Amino acid sequence: MNPVKTISLLSALALSPLMTGCATSAPAQTKTVHGAASVTGSMRVSSAGGGGSAATSASARASAFDGLRSRASCASIDMAIALGERVSKKERQLCAGRPKAKAKPKPAAVAPTPKQVEVLEAPPTKAHSSPPDWIDRPPVGKGMIYGVGEGADAKQAFAKAMDMCAGQVKASIHSEMEEETNQRVEISGGKETVSGSENLSSTTRMLVRAVLEDVRIVDQYVDKKSKRTYVLASFDMAALQAKKRAIVESVLESITEATEKLTGAMASGKLDQSDITTVVNVLVDITAIGRTRMGRELKSQWLKPYRQLKNAVSLLVECLEVSATSGGKLPQPMKPGNVALKVTCQGVPVTNASMVVDVSNGLASAPNTTATDGAGLVEMRVAHTYGKGEVQLALRHDLSAIRNSDVLGKISESPRARWSMTTQGPAKVSMKVVGVKGAQGDRISEGVGAWLAQKFGADVVKRGAHLESIIRMNIETSVNVGTKYTQPLRWQITVQGKGGTVFDRKGKTGVLADSPEKAIEDAITSMFQRINRW
Repeated sequence: MNPVKTISLLSALALSPLMTGCATSAPAQTKTVHGAASVTGSMRVSSAGGGGSAATSASARASAFDGLRSRASCASIDMAIALGERVSKKERQLCAGRPKAKAKPKPAAVAPTPKQVEVLEAPPTKAHSSPPDWIDRPPVGKGMIYGVGEGADAKQAFAKAMDMCAGQVKASIHSEMEEETNQRVEISGGKETVSGSENLSSTTRMLVRAVLEDVRIVDQYVDKKSKRTYVLASFDMAALQAKKRAIVESVLESITEATEKLTGAMASGKLDQSDITTVVNVLVDITAIGRTRMGRELKSQWLKPYRQLKNAVSLLVECLEVSATSGGKLPQPMKPGNVALKVTCQGVPVTNASMVVDVSNGLASAPNTTATDGAGLVEMRVAHTYGKGEVQLALRHDLSAIRNSDVLGKISESPRARWSMTTQGPAKVSMKVVGVKGAQGDRISEGVGAWLAQKFGADVVKRGAHLESIIRMNIETSVNVGTKYTQPLRWQITVQGKGGTVFDRKGKTGVLADSPEKAIEDAITSMFQRINRW
């Protein structure tokens, strides 16, 4: 089984038509910048160099490309068959008897190395007895991109020459590939602060590092008076077209190998959650590529197999089913206590998987998350179950640790991963509000009580309660902002009994209103809106 290919995108993706201020009519002599950094990312595109190999004919490339598309299509058909989807007889026949892809050895990780910029010797004085025109006016024309830089030596000058164009590239990368930066405004103690979390994909970081690949130093000039060095750098646009082909081919191959990885896992009789994680990471990077300017130009060539792969992963995540550890049916309903389950997908054990435990139609003392072992088995304790009928529990994949797993979209809970348990009857819950008194406290108690009744079938009582709901409120001082008032609000709702905590969750909100009193009222209303979405 092929490991999903680790892809490392070239600077070509970054060197998009956005680049300005540079162009052509190349001087006769050029000198290659050696030793570009090796970069390991979540995808790999092999360098096409200065326009690709002359030995490779256009027809040969076309044939190889068609073969790759056919392989991707057949991999998708295999995946559909493995998931029990309907596949036409014609599709089965098209892929029957095709040669299987040979396993490739996993490439050894290459540590990034510093850029090595070859410092050119100063050209003969007679070559530039005066400052060359390109210092102020870079060449203009077709086929080449040029940049000019100044520095204490050729290395510094070259770096600045690239900044002329690469600076725009970097800005484009950061905006186009999305830094997945989430910012929030927090108001505390009368001060407004902005905090953010940044999660740059490995693809983005790699593109920034690789921006100097395939760049050549064309010419240089040393000013003897100022002892400053000027460098003219160039990039051959013909190489860009070759890199476009390499990008499309690599994306298709990555999709194909990811699909083959999943079908191979299903065929082997064990679906490890790490298989899903690896493929999701591939989807994330391909999505990022498609958001670049060049990616938007090219993605139509991989959009169909990409969607097929994404759909396949979503189906895998949704296809969970639980049974007795022996593989037989679970008793329905189960009695509270120790629960032992076998977790599968189309009969294949789902191994080493983090799982979220959902409780509905009642309350239960159960863990928020659990995990399957190497055989797809999970054990947990569920006690002190309450509800008007049978309490429902279900398992679903915990994707919170997977970077940008929202690329899959909304994942539906599998009805086959659900089971019921007997209850002690409806939960009788008493209410306690901490941090707020009076009319506001009564309003919060009534609102949370109504939510507990609707969500869990609980009865709110003052005496004889099985459980106690504690609502901890933190209403900070309203802050004047111009003619408005802001109101930050934090809360925590805990439901607990003799057997321990059966529900515990926190939240926060903030609103803007015309008065401090209205701000508090609106903040509480916002809190109710939030918890009703839980």
